[in-house]
Amino acid sequence: MARFILSALALLIVSACGQATTPGTEVETAKPAEFVGVTIIAVVPEGTADVFLATNRNEWAPNVSPMTPSLEEPNQRISQLLLEKGFELEYKFTLGTSAHDAVGTDGQVLQGLKLSADEGLLAEHQVSGFRPAP
Repeated sequence: MARFILSALALLIVSACGQATTPGTEVETAKPAEFVGVTIIAVVPEGTADVFLATNRNEWAPNVSPMTPSLEEPNQRISQLLLEKGFELEYKFTLGTSAHDAVGTDGQVLQGLKLSADEGLLAEHQVSGFRPAP
């Protein structure tokens, strides 16, 4: 009787750990998520202050993700992100507030910037300036 109770207890423990409880039963294990490194570069005018990357990943917070100034190119600001493969990233560049969005070479606010996280992705954008404060 004690042997039966111990066997039942062992079976219960194995079951709780998510392993097979009967011979021939396979347990599906979740595949680990695949992540991809993505680099986003903003080429900004000389003398531009801190630039931030606001994204759908950080709830569009305009001052949470500062971009790193490039050591080789002083007008480049760089963000390197690790995203789940296939993630659809939407983003924009700011000076730390939503009122200061980046403006492209056509004079229009850079909006609708998107990328899908795939292998070895590099996105570079020319920024001619930022919207002035209202």
